[in-house]
Amino acid sequence: MGLPLVVAVTSASVQDRAGGRAILARLAAGFRTVSLVWADGGYANCVDSTLLSWACGALNIIVVIVCGPPMSPSLGGRARRGACGAGAPA
Repeated sequence: MGLPLVVAVTSASVQDRAGGRAILARLAAGFRTVSLVWADGGYANCVDSTLLSWACGALNIIVVIVCGPPMSPSLGGRARRGACGAGAPA
């Protein structure tokens, strides 16, 4: 079971990728042994994977984007947001 190590609450106007930098920096400062993080598709997509590159280069943390099935029943049959297929930086 994974337990939250760092929590941040932001306003709805803050994009996931912008908030992701702040929370990953806090994670790296408080837990230096963490080297792998799983995140949903809101943190990276085919057009913008700068958060993944930044985390790997600046913090030595690999961020892997995980996605469920394209049509998730938990979302009422709507497609999941974000782009699946983004993974750890090469």
